[in-house]
Amino acid sequence: MSEKSKKRFDKNRQQIDFSPGDLVYLRKSNKKVGLSEKLLPQYSGPWEIVMKTAPNNYQITNHTRKKMDIVNVERLKRFNKRVDEPIEDMEPPQVEFAPEIEIINERGERKFETLQEDDEIKDRMEITEKFIDDNDQISLKPLFEPENIKEKKKPIEKEK
Repeated sequence: MSEKSKKRFDKNRQQIDFSPGDLVYLRKSNKKVGLSEKLLPQYSGPWEIVMKTAPNNYQITNHTRKKMDIVNVERLKRFNKRVDEPIEDMEPPQVEFAPEIEIINERGERKFETLQEDDEIKDRMEITEKFIDDNDQISLKPLFEPENIKEKKKPIEKEK
């Protein structure tokens, strides 16, 4: 039975070799009472490899060199330093925004068009708004009217 287990374990095992001076993470094995383990960090470090003491054991020290431990290679994980590449200053791309206008036709349907530099579009562009007049009909009325023009008020006929 143990021979089969050893073969199965060794089948997926990868030999990891560390050299003195390499930085590694150490898997924490101590369990604290009353704390959820799945939210706690699983590794501590980085630790530094001091020397190889046995085929599967390494002597490690923390960054202050106050504590040294001998641990199995199964509890070690290689530390990969972050390589922060400097970000080049880039100018934002020049984007020209064409103003969008709202066009309302005779039926009161709204349509949005992007303004272009054509003279025809400039000529036919008139700022209008949709409103309901006294007879409850949708019509177009310029937003800006000359002040000297006054509208005649029509009496509203009531249905009999």
